[in-house]
Amino acid sequence: MVQCYIINRPHQRDHLVVFLTRVRGRNWAPTYSRGCASLFLLFMKELSIFVDESGHFGKDNNQNNVYIIILVIHDQNKSITKIIDSLVSELKLVYPNNDYFHGGPILRREQEYKNVDIHTRRKLFNVMSHFTNKIDFKYLSIVADKRICYDDEVLYYFLSKNLNVSLIENIDYFSSFNSIKIYYDNGQKLLKKLIFNCFSTSFQNVVMNDIDPHDYRLFQVADFISTLELVNVSYKNNSVTNSELYFFGSYSNFKRNYFRQIEKKKL
Repeated sequence: MVQCYIINRPHQRDHLVVFLTRVRGRNWAPTYSRGCASLFLLFMKELSIFVDESGHFGKDNNQNNVYIIILVIHDQNKSITKIIDSLVSELKLVYPNNDYFHGGPILRREQEYKNVDIHTRRKLFNVMSHFTNKIDFKYLSIVADKRICYDDEVLYYFLSKNLNVSLIENIDYFSSFNSIKIYYDNGQKLLKKLIFNCFSTSFQNVVMNDIDPHDYRLFQVADFISTLELVNVSYKNNSVTNSELYFFGSYSNFKRNYFRQIEKKKL
């Protein structure tokens, strides 16, 4: 049986990988192989987590009075490169001006989509829905009612408590990875602090990275799910907007065409 260990020797640029051969219970002399650290990485498991939110700490204009956190969770050993290439092609085919997805403006006909017709915008949602169905990922969602979480301190406590509960419930899954890398666009510094504190308290080797949303498709998946979760709250609270109703139709249509499919990905 061959066993592999990695050694980091001070003052030497390269890592060394030590190969030990065990024959009939006996360890023979180790063999050092400079520059082979990449072999060790084959046995590493890395988890990527992409964070998006809907709402703000403090007062905001969210008519549903909710704050939503979405965490899209992806095992880096499961490549999605080919599917991403297909997504980019399909998005550009539908709307050549952009090759990325931003759910809120598409739904509400805002920003770069203000002159885009309903049929094109629905096609963009359908392309993203098809993409999320094809790729292998999980997600967590936390929804806070800001009528109950009436100030920043209460909201922070509620979100932290519920995220910690979710992490503990799935501790075997998260602990199976050697490293956890969290990606966020740093839109809200208080949320960034909350996410990092929760993960670093329960797990080792946690890294938080600031990103540009346009550069990561899985961040756009988080945006897509965040949009759907917010719309779902609108329907349940009977506060659905005219834009949402026009775009998705009835609540049953919304669930059948979008929400039930994405809910299957929940961790």
